[in-house]
Amino acid sequence: RLSDGLPMDYVLLVQEFEGFREDLSRREGMLVQGLEELELEKQCLTTQKAELRRQLSSEQGCPPDCIIVSRTVPDQVEMVSVQVSEIVGDLACFKSKCIARLSSIASVSKVSSSSEIAQVLQQSSLALDLPSDPPPSTLIDALPAPGCST
Repeated sequence: RLSDGLPMDYVLLVQEFEGFREDLSRREGMLVQGLEELELEKQCLTTQKAELRRQLSSEQGCPPDCIIVSRTVPDQVEMVSVQVSEIVGDLACFKSKCIARLSSIASVSKVSSSSEIAQVLQQSSLALDLPSDPPPSTLIDALPAPGCST
């Protein structure tokens, strides 16, 4: 049909192009079908996700408008570790300042016996009740707290 007076290279090129067009049309149909299937699966998963959130919300006693932020357990552990490190550092700094202040008060007021000074210092240590064991390795970096001058 195209060979009437046209160069053979052109005819072959047109035929090859038609073959590509049919192949692309077939692939497009497959891709559209696959996309539709993925959209249906996405809708199904979105529905399941919403149902799981509602279920989790009701189990945790959250109000219906509560937004549940999903975090992994390691993220939560890291977050709590950082907070604990900061608190332990702040307590250690506070303890050092209290002991230094009590020592200076004791020396200025010239407390009569060294046993009274030791007793005051011991009571200040007990009042803060810091653990005597070293903190876990994740907390060591937090001691002493930033800005703490002993």
